[in-house]
Amino acid sequence: MKRITLYVLILSGALAFTSCLVVTVHAEDASALPPVQLSRLIETALRDNPDLKALRSRIEANRAKVPQAGSLPNPEVGVMLADGLDPSRGVQFTAKQMFPGSGKLGLMKEVASLEADRTATDYTEKASDIVSQVKSAYYSLYFVDRSTEIALTNKSLLADFVKIAETKYSTGAGLQQDVLRAQLAQSRILDDLLMLRQERQTAEARLNALLNRPPDTPIGPAVEFTRHEVSLSQAQLEQMALEHRAMLKGMALMTAAAQAEERLARRDLRPDYELQVDLNRNGAGMGQEMRSVSVGVMVSLPLYHRTKQDKAIEQREHEVNAAQSSYQAQRAMVFSMIKDRVSMLERADRQIELFHSGIIPQAQLSLESARAGYQVNKVDFLTLLDNQMSLYNDLRDYYRALTDYETTLAELEQTVGASLGTREAAGAQQPAAEAHPASADPAAASAPAASAPRPSAAAAAATKARSQAAAPQPAKKAQPALKRTTKSAGAAGTPRRAGKHKAGGRRAQSAKKVKR
Repeated sequence: MKRITLYVLILSGALAFTSCLVVTVHAEDASALPPVQLSRLIETALRDNPDLKALRSRIEANRAKVPQAGSLPNPEVGVMLADGLDPSRGVQFTAKQMFPGSGKLGLMKEVASLEADRTATDYTEKASDIVSQVKSAYYSLYFVDRSTEIALTNKSLLADFVKIAETKYSTGAGLQQDVLRAQLAQSRILDDLLMLRQERQTAEARLNALLNRPPDTPIGPAVEFTRHEVSLSQAQLEQMALEHRAMLKGMALMTAAAQAEERLARRDLRPDYELQVDLNRNGAGMGQEMRSVSVGVMVSLPLYHRTKQDKAIEQREHEVNAAQSSYQAQRAMVFSMIKDRVSMLERADRQIELFHSGIIPQAQLSLESARAGYQVNKVDFLTLLDNQMSLYNDLRDYYRALTDYETTLAELEQTVGASLGTREAAGAQQPAAEAHPASADPAAASAPAASAPRPSAAAAAATKARSQAAAPQPAKKAQPALKRTTKSAGAAGTPRRAGKHKAGGRRAQSAKKVKR
């Protein structure tokens, strides 16, 4: 029966190994490409995005309307023949030109100019939205790439765990449950890798759509970045939104255009003028040619102003009120979005700090302690495995919080319409625990380790030092390291007080000897 169980374990391990190969090949597809810079993607999107191209053409079209609106109507010319269409009996040449009332042409040009400016704000708003979407997709790529690195490292470590568990089980020192649990954890890592691959394909498709490229265009890995710090208050962000948000500027221009159209409607109560000039030539065929010039002015009278001009003024007044109310509603919505994004930023910032200085170092210490206990058979295999998976999940959650922070910051920048924050020093927020793959020798009972995030170029030396400091130590040194951590956390006073009491005890004994 035991032999059959071993055959089953070997078969399941072979299947898992085959799946590992498939997932590993897919995971290495992106790493084989050159890394991509966020700034290059943004530049390409602003240049090639079809929506922005359409808005650029619309801006030029609306700008071409401005001189048209400020021009006079085309003149009219005509020729009239008298007495049976015989030019010899009489010809009349006529020219007409319409002149709108005072100030009407200027107002019509102002309305057209405001409309062109509003279209320009539509372009700015759309460009800001596209930049935010590019950043969101890029940070999704970053999270997927970092999570894939962590999963691949843990996959190799879990493969070593399976060998360790199988070796101990074959010698009678382990349990079959340990082998099954290790294989189960390995299968879950494979499932995570499959999900990460699907997430990367989705992010690539989003980016390619924004960049106006085929959806299956491959995109290289996202490079390391340093986190932004925002030090602006709610009132400062609201003021920035009023000054820079393109949507609010566009709605203000809509209000101004509606007010200009209202003034134009009031000007329609004034008459328009038409100048007409006639040149008459009579009797050319009878030897007595007569020429005359007549000039006339036609005036339009607003006799039906109660049902026409007055109603047009009322219509424009309602449009102005609607535009002002829409602006107030959009401003309130922007302020609410700023408050929401700031709250999300604060939460993500606290999470990053908690992972960086609390959860990940604690998980690393717990893992080292479990490894030391497992080496001397004081901790079972399941505890060791649970600590490894806990650190794996904590590192992934750290990168999730980091990318959530940057994505929320990109949304906040879109909300206020301006760039925010300053860069931290490179590598300042890397996780404290950066472990390396352990030996695959089953006899060494190697400890699990989490994959280390790739440091930026400016922090390579600092990251290397942290990695060496956080690398798993031998079992004999695990306990002293834990004591040092406890000491730095606030328990360092206890040994000093104990030493003080001990020294006090020695002085008391010396005093008794003197008395004797």
